[in-house]
Amino acid sequence: MYELMLRFGPQKLFEEFAQQYIIEYGNTKFEKVAAIVKSSDKIESYINTVIINSSAPNADDLQYVMNSHSFFMWSKEETICLGALGVILRWSGSIYDGYSKEQDEIETRVMARLIDKCSRLKYNQFNSFFDRYYRRLRLIETQS
Repeated sequence: MYELMLRFGPQKLFEEFAQQYIIEYGNTKFEKVAAIVKSSDKIESYINTVIINSSAPNADDLQYVMNSHSFFMWSKEETICLGALGVILRWSGSIYDGYSKEQDEIETRVMARLIDKCSRLKYNQFNSFFDRYYRRLRLIETQS
């Protein structure tokens, strides 16, 4: 599925993930995750560290940062993933304005790795949230 995700831009990956999340868990929970990502000091500190080190976020670090917040500690993998995708968007918005193909490619790879890792950590693998998300991407790809 990693290769499938690389065919989309970072905004599309996030938008489709967010839409699938809202369908399954509702807008209220989506907004709660967004509010935490926006206001968390731990997340802000992580983003600043990544920027200072001139690096990009990675799936392992994002999982750790998300699990260090009490809201995400016992959350389902898709909720952790949504929060981490939001962190990637915050990081990206902090380091560049406007369009940069190279930056979009980096952001896409980071998001795809994260989503792939989260899907592998999902406890129930049968027809999981991530399966439905991948079907959503395949459908968009075939309609294009």
